[in-house]
Amino acid sequence: MDDFIAYPHVVVRFLTEGQAMVERRLDEYGLRRPVCLRVPYFSAAATAVPGTELIATLPRHAVLAYADDPAYRVAAPPEELPPFPYGIAWHPRVDGDPAHQWLRRVVRETATQVFGRGPADDGSAAGT
Repeated sequence: MDDFIAYPHVVVRFLTEGQAMVERRLDEYGLRRPVCLRVPYFSAAATAVPGTELIATLPRHAVLAYADDPAYRVAAPPEELPPFPYGIAWHPRVDGDPAHQWLRRVVRETATQVFGRGPADDGSAAGT
């Protein structure tokens, strides 16, 4: 954990101010990581890292594409950080649409096959 918070971070900022799950966990320990760069996508975070001291905290499957690239050093996160949750979201107006229901079902089934667990879904419209 000391190494994790010692270096500047590139943070993926999509639906919130940053990677809220990581920030919440660090808050529990009274820790902050120095944020140097905010980007909208995991791939943009990965692209920003080579040649710098930046750390990007990414889901395991996002990292696999870079694992054999010598420009990257891939390391496990501190054990205090839980795995990234996956989610799906949609606009409430398509909640009852049969085609959209089919697509959500296919995404859940595929995620379960690929990741061993499906995206979180509370069953409501705009589930995340």
